[in-house]
Amino acid sequence: MKNEIKQKAREYYLNEVINGDTCDDKDGWTDCFVSGAKALMQLPLCDRLTAAEKERVKGLHYHLTNVLAYCHPSADKIVEATIHDIESIFGKELFGEGEG
Repeated sequence: MKNEIKQKAREYYLNEVINGDTCDDKDGWTDCFVSGAKALMQLPLCDRLTAAEKERVKGLHYHLTNVLAYCHPSADKIVEATIHDIESIFGKELFGEGEG
């Protein structure tokens, strides 16, 4: 995640410099940090995950999807709800067609 944060920070800083804010004093740096953190937090959760974290979430989703076929009927609703929750939290696009 460090590389993703560095890249987003670099992009944000360059955008601020282009817009005339050079962040050359303590208050300026504080404002830049706060604004940059807000910009990062506005990204979808999926875009804030590292590659390893994405793979773990995909693995959990894949496991639950495959377990669903073998569930006792009384557990179907719980597993389906969990799959739905994971998709709604991380975005269905993370899982893509055929990726699992």
